[in-house]
Amino acid sequence: MRERPGPGLDRAAERIALAHDVSPYLFTPQTVVRAASAAEVGALMAGASRAGVPLTLRPGGTSLARQAGRSGLLVDVRSHWRGAEVLDDSLRVRVQAGLTVRQVSAWLAR
Repeated sequence: MRERPGPGLDRAAERIALAHDVSPYLFTPQTVVRAASAAEVGALMAGASRAGVPLTLRPGGTSLARQAGRSGLLVDVRSHWRGAEVLDDSLRVRVQAGLTVRQVSAWLAR
């Protein structure tokens, strides 16, 4: 797990931009971390739980009900979790959390 988020993720403008969704609410997280693996997410969840800091996952897609963030730790999985796998002769698809429905549809159209 990275000790600190990537460059710029502690700046207020970056935190607001990454936390923003289409809901009318805006909660600015204390920090944003771009998790690259499930192990990183697990470690962040354990650390946030021990510290009593709220943690919110930020996947792909658009939130209409303020699921995109809270005032604690925002874990962005959109950057690294963008894989997809077609299963069962194209009857099912397994996608990672960073993809939107539109991106999955475009991927499947190929």
